[in-house]
Amino acid sequence: MSICEIQIKICNTVVSSGNSPYTIVPVEVNDELISLTRTDSLDAFKQGLAFFIWEDYTLEDYKDFIKNSKEYLQISDGLKEQFLIERLNKTIEKDDLIRWQNNQMYLAIGIAINELRSSNVSYKIVDDVKVFDELVKVNNALLSTIIFFN
Repeated sequence: MSICEIQIKICNTVVSSGNSPYTIVPVEVNDELISLTRTDSLDAFKQGLAFFIWEDYTLEDYKDFIKNSKEYLQISDGLKEQFLIERLNKTIEKDDLIRWQNNQMYLAIGIAINELRSSNVSYKIVDDVKVFDELVKVNNALLSTIIFFN
């Protein structure tokens, strides 16, 4: 199972081609990563996917996500504006938007885990990512989860 295969599965399953509230970065498990994190438990893995939440994701980004969603694109033109307004009203508060972002990312993580399980690939989920913060970075994004696998 390759990183690319998992990313393709996630892209084909997500509900929108608009601005994503998260990003996924490939991670290579090498001697440097193992020594810098001071963990031997990564020896069994070759690669990983790091999931980040965008810190600067805005309501305009969310609006783009909605307008490019499969659901929105199937609605008749006369109902699209109402649909958009209803969606935006549900996440008008910053906390609601952050919660929605996390939920979208968790869906992607679930898809990745399902792909690994169905392919009988061993994996490890790392939620305590503090040790990786300096090693795996994306500007304007917070590292949330890493999944290591073969």
